[in-house]
Amino acid sequence: MNRNAEQKVIDYLTILIMQDSKFICNHHIRAKCAWIEAKKIYKKINKEKRNKLLKLAESKNYTEGEKHLPNFWD
Repeated sequence: MNRNAEQKVIDYLTILIMQDSKFICNHHIRAKCAWIEAKKIYKKINKEKRNKLLKLAESKNYTEGEKHLPNFWD
């Protein structure tokens, strides 16, 4: 996956994390914290999941996909 694709997936994950009602963070640094969490998640997931997220990110429909990421908060 090239850098551009990697960044698209991380940006998409950041948006999903910020939409997640379980994500609680200081509102002054909320976006940065979500981005850091997205980077951690990106490193954990397999290539198949990354490709699926890339397709969702490229569709530019950020309301689709997973609403909560329960596997990553534990």
